[in-house]
Amino acid sequence: MEENKKKTKIPTGFKILMILGPILMAGGITMIILGPVLDIMGLFAGGGFAMVAGFAMTGFGYTPLLSKASIKMNKYVLDSNKEDLKDISSTSADISSEGIETVTSAVRESWEKGEKTKNFCSNCGAKVGENENFCSYCGKNLKENN
Repeated sequence: MEENKKKTKIPTGFKILMILGPILMAGGITMIILGPVLDIMGLFAGGGFAMVAGFAMTGFGYTPLLSKASIKMNKYVLDSNKEDLKDISSTSADISSEGIETVTSAVRESWEKGEKTKNFCSNCGAKVGENENFCSYCGKNLKENN
């Protein structure tokens, strides 16, 4: 079964640049080549300016092509690593849920025992004694600013 691929929508301004890019590149290369030639032949006195303008036009023309390649490369990297990213996301969710379960069970135990003091580690949520300096679960210094 063929997987549905979501097509990335390209903004209108970017589409215009994709059309103008090759035109700017061609004009820029032409100015780079013809500017000095015409200057040497005495037909055009601004050969140096034409070269600078030609390099600028070529650079502006090349930018959209680089951007398009960059977008395609990023999409390829994300698509090829999708399973790894899902695993990382799932692991992060598991770690978060473990911390939530630890805090919840500690609070529930304290509540059921009717304890008045409810000291918990600000790092992992484990229950800690009033006079403890370090969390016995994660090792966090409890006397530091929380």
